[in-house]
Amino acid sequence: MLARATLVVSAPIGNGYYAHLWHAPSSTGGRCSFTTAGRGALPRRLLVRRGGGACTSRGTRDVDRADAADPFTLGMSIQRRLAKGNPRRWVPPVVSGNVYGGLHATRVRIEWRRGSHPLAFEKGYFIGGTPRLYVPPFADFPFYVVAYDAGGREVARKKLENPALRLMSGGWKQYAREYHAWKRAQRR
Repeated sequence: MLARATLVVSAPIGNGYYAHLWHAPSSTGGRCSFTTAGRGALPRRLLVRRGGGACTSRGTRDVDRADAADPFTLGMSIQRRLAKGNPRRWVPPVVSGNVYGGLHATRVRIEWRRGSHPLAFEKGYFIGGTPRLYVPPFADFPFYVVAYDAGGREVARKKLENPALRLMSGGWKQYAREYHAWKRAQRR
């Protein structure tokens, strides 16, 4: 079924990589949505080397399509950074999803306490990423993905809750120590 995959939206994510969101029919009569990352801005063919996805078993509705009941879908893919070697060979974290058409969104951004990053947005679907999402300091939390309409008004917001944002640096014990220290500092 990958031969029938169609590219939905692509965006640069850093280190010379681009993230791509694809849709394809599943082998069970449903629909699949998946992301890939590669060096090409517009891939000539689908290369499934890095990324992730999901499929429905039946039906024609895309698994990642938002609706009135769930107006904002969101997914994130993070790869462990190389401990040795060229850091430019590492694929930065990727964020993707869909905004319900009834919200009339025209742009989507990742926002955090001390910054933000735009995501590519096409026909309700978004994708993008940045090395900034890899093990960010607790002072930058929380992270949100926010959709805006043409007038600049916020129409949807979802917290980017992925433990991998912090866990991948030193494992669970280091994460727990840093988290508890951060929580104590917030109470002051």
